[in-house]
Amino acid sequence: MNGQGNHTTPMRVLVTGGSGLVGRAIQHVVKEERGAKDGEEWIFLSSKDANLMAYLQQHGRCYTAVIPTNVFGPHDNFSIEDGHVLPGLIHKAYIAQKEGKPLVVWGSGTPRRQFIYSLDLARLFLWVLREYPEVDPIILSVGEEDEVSIKEAAEAVVMALGFNGNVVYDTSKADGQFKKTASNAKLCHYLPNFTFTPFKQALKETCDWFVANYDTARK
Repeated sequence: MNGQGNHTTPMRVLVTGGSGLVGRAIQHVVKEERGAKDGEEWIFLSSKDANLMAYLQQHGRCYTAVIPTNVFGPHDNFSIEDGHVLPGLIHKAYIAQKEGKPLVVWGSGTPRRQFIYSLDLARLFLWVLREYPEVDPIILSVGEEDEVSIKEAAEAVVMALGFNGNVVYDTSKADGQFKKTASNAKLCHYLPNFTFTPFKQALKETCDWFVANYDTARK
């Protein structure tokens, strides 16, 4: 992904998981929020392609990697079978609403997760590319205090979509790990004033996008 200009600034490399969702979010931030600066040139690699310390030792290049938590947002994969928990819940609730059936949530709803909105993550990616000085990876995540239970996430989806049916928790399905908390202490050290989009607002924007783009959304 290239910025605009005459390439007067060094190329930066950011190692990611290769998510198309995040790439679309970065494009949105750069285009809609004037995030690009003159002369910027960026490369995004998947983690399997990069040996960051070797690049530093052999070439003096300070490349780095980011570790985001559960990403969601417009352009996500909303497949019920293959998508992640939030886009899957959104799609299931949409279908249940259309068919007048209950929304069935797998498990008890008690496990807790840290969710990060793709547009917030895109803004953090741009900061990493421009200013983060370390080779060591950085976790990009909301704090532990912003963890959301699957039940709370389902309730937020119901509210965002205006779903008026019953919600059933299928406890015959496994819950999985109760918590997978990641520390964002390093991020808070560098960006103590960064403001994440409130979860319910981000989820509403995601649901609105999904409904408006249902025919073409990945699902």
